[in-house]
Amino acid sequence: MKIEKKEVSYRSKGSDYKHHAIYLLDGTRMILLSPFNLFLKDRATSSIKTSERYAGNICTFLNFILDRYHADSENFWLNASVDDLREWQQQQVRDRQRAGKTKPSDKTISINAFLIHDVYNWLKLNGFPISMHLATKEWVFNFKSESMLAHVRSQISGTTADHSSISAGLPRQQDVNKNDMTIMSNWDIERLMAAYKDPVYSVCFLLALATGMREEGICKIPFIGTGENIHIRPYPEILNEIGDAKTFNFTVTEKNKTRNLKINVEAWAAVCDIYLAHYYKRRKLLKKKHPEIPLDSVFFINRTGHPVTPKMISNMTYHAKQELGNFPWSFHSSRSWYATRYMINHLSKDQINSNHYNAAVEDGLRRQIGHSDIKTTYQHYIRMATLALAVQEDSLGERIYSELADISERATERFFDR
Repeated sequence: MKIEKKEVSYRSKGSDYKHHAIYLLDGTRMILLSPFNLFLKDRATSSIKTSERYAGNICTFLNFILDRYHADSENFWLNASVDDLREWQQQQVRDRQRAGKTKPSDKTISINAFLIHDVYNWLKLNGFPISMHLATKEWVFNFKSESMLAHVRSQISGTTADHSSISAGLPRQQDVNKNDMTIMSNWDIERLMAAYKDPVYSVCFLLALATGMREEGICKIPFIGTGENIHIRPYPEILNEIGDAKTFNFTVTEKNKTRNLKINVEAWAAVCDIYLAHYYKRRKLLKKKHPEIPLDSVFFINRTGHPVTPKMISNMTYHAKQELGNFPWSFHSSRSWYATRYMINHLSKDQINSNHYNAAVEDGLRRQIGHSDIKTTYQHYIRMATLALAVQEDSLGERIYSELADISERATERFFDR
């Protein structure tokens, strides 16, 4: 028996779909593994490359399970355990080192394991009786003890006194400390957004990624603004106030300091597209439960009719991370992601790699994220930008807001049916 994949195209309920299908080849029989194909339909139809990557990893893992247990039933995948997921990573490391190769890297192996963990989490959430205990961290492989590559420090890691040490990709729990910073990938953003139980927290996270605001500032976004924020309206009504401008101002107070930052209209449109239908229903609950609160002063409301607070964001992010297992980032990581992308979008590659100082970029970043010690901030995030360019995890030529809109479309599609 062997697991294989094949690209398929079909029409269902008036929509066209194109993604990979996974099947079990048993002699002359071809048995579709429907649960995994439903996952691919749900999560990998926006890009055939994404579908191929997801399907390829699923096939590799399932073939590992087949070989390990000499399975003879098409339902063998139900019994996969966290030990299997950890051993799968170990086998890849040992196969690579026996062959004297450097690929797949530790980072790639770890990312692929996170993907499989995410697949099984999806299966559990959709009612399939899997055996894998997703809450435990025992599936995370200890690369430090097994992999020769884990002992090689990247040349782009910070070595001077004014830079933190920066590592690429998904951090392992034992390596995480206050001096290690990592770049959150698009895939991790998508996973966290999809893990929130209430879409309001997904759009809060999306807006934080697009602006660099703290949780406190996000919660102060109004439905209809007043004073300096009088122009703020939901999209597309806001276009009547700002015309063809690509950004609009938002005056916000965070940590007892007031600043004026810019919100990109495309990002705001994505937030409203995802959330407005929920808002109008929740506005009625807010009026009933909090008659003392001016309705137009609150935009982000949870499903029970209460205004979203920083504490709620923190609690819901904690629960979302529990669903994802050993997930290394938090809501606050959005600020680092934004600042790094700000550098990439405002400096050339040569300027970033040469640690170039640009006073206008420094001032713009200071105004946006509200740091007072901007010299340290600038130096830190230009270092992060150097790393992002070096590892080339993402398509860095794309504009930040178009990229976020694509991520949000994939991650929050399920919320429209809630």
